[in-house]
Amino acid sequence: MSIDPRLRKAILDAVRGKDSPWPIDQHYPLSGTFQERFKGGDDQILLWAIALAAEDGKSAPDWATAALMERLLQVSVAAKDWDGAFGSPRSKRGGGAPGANERKIAHRAAHMFECFDIVEERHAKGDSVTGILFEDIGDKLGFSGSTVSDYYYAVKNWRAE
Repeated sequence: MSIDPRLRKAILDAVRGKDSPWPIDQHYPLSGTFQERFKGGDDQILLWAIALAAEDGKSAPDWATAALMERLLQVSVAAKDWDGAFGSPRSKRGGGAPGANERKIAHRAAHMFECFDIVEERHAKGDSVTGILFEDIGDKLGFSGSTVSDYYYAVKNWRAE
């Protein structure tokens, strides 16, 4: 799956704790440094801390490289499996939490920017941005107008930042 550059930016903004239309699993607060979030139980932020440092052309923080080495060694000697070392990709608690439901997150990834683009294109051609427009687009795409509206306004508000 090729990732839309806008989706990539939305995900990275969300991980960095910036405003974003991308939902993050709400079981771990977005406040504090990556190290504080890691100490608070967010195992995946360890991987993000290293990836985002590389993305920014910086060295990974010392705390992150030490923690990564420890986790990889635990996986290597079978003291922990991958999910035990880095956390499950989706929270097992309350699958309805934003960012936790695999089906919903995949749908959002596939359609969020598509919906935004279609609404903007139709608006540019003279259609009013109303519930009727969202319902029409939703009917054509095979899901609800309220989902189209949610995706559209999430992206619109993010782009306005």
